[in-house]
Amino acid sequence: MKRSNLIVIALCAAVLAAGAVVYVVVFRDERPTEAIARPAPPPRPPEDPPARGSGGAFELVEVTGTVEVRRGDAWVPVARGDQLSTNESIRTAKGSRAVLRTPAGDELVLRERVELAVGELGSTVTELTLLRGRVKAAAGAGTERLQISAKGATAVAPGGSRFTVYSDTRGAVAVASEQGDVKVLAKGESVTVGTGMQTSVAPGKAPGKPQPVAAEVFLSVAWPKDEIHETKTTLRGKTTPGTEVTVNGEPASVLEDGRFEITVPLRPGKNKVMVLAESIDGKVRDAKGNVIADAPPPGTDPNVGHFPPPKAP
Repeated sequence: MKRSNLIVIALCAAVLAAGAVVYVVVFRDERPTEAIARPAPPPRPPEDPPARGSGGAFELVEVTGTVEVRRGDAWVPVARGDQLSTNESIRTAKGSRAVLRTPAGDELVLRERVELAVGELGSTVTELTLLRGRVKAAAGAGTERLQISAKGATAVAPGGSRFTVYSDTRGAVAVASEQGDVKVLAKGESVTVGTGMQTSVAPGKAPGKPQPVAAEVFLSVAWPKDEIHETKTTLRGKTTPGTEVTVNGEPASVLEDGRFEITVPLRPGKNKVMVLAESIDGKVRDAKGNVIADAPPPGTDPNVGHFPPPKAP
């Protein structure tokens, strides 16, 4: 091949290469680059449902009689092993009892006719509201605050404390400490209730000065001396403030000074009456008596609320 031909071929190749470079620079594709396909990530495992209370729910470790828990708008019966969580309430019927415990070690003992609501239930803080009745509480060793509120009064105790809160039918509250210092607040004032002491909080008032829990239960009853000519009578007596009094199983209202009274229904003849007083720390004293009701005259409806007085001789 002639040298001139080789030169021509080389020049043509150079021109073609230069043209390719110009084309790429000037006429490059403006379309967006397609995404590189990647394999889909593996599916995430299902998450556990949120815990009902960060500290775990109360477990019912003992149930006697009829015990119910309110979930939503319904009261449902519960048994041993069931749970009570935040925003739920529990109540015990007459003659019933329940014991509850959290994983953190907080423990509650509910007597009969108690209604209790759970506010906050965390790993170190437990807040409860006592609507009626008496509850004995023990704060777990790791608990920062165990708090029970009732009728405008609030009892606050640290871990390791043991105390009792009682809310009576009149709206009065009593708090006693079995172990540790318990702070009681009401109406912007507070007192500290030490071991073996108690305080009473009258409705709408500040806590009273703490007093030692009495070694014995004081109870005095004024029994009627004469026959009663009605189908009911008012029984009166006196005890220590903060004491729970029942008459024939029905709760009596105890006033701020310890006086109490209750209406007792009567049948014609001898009526047995049992008065039972129980201190906030569980000591009991009873008083028994008979009340005689005059039998109605023949033809008188015994369901009428008043027996006519006896006729003069």
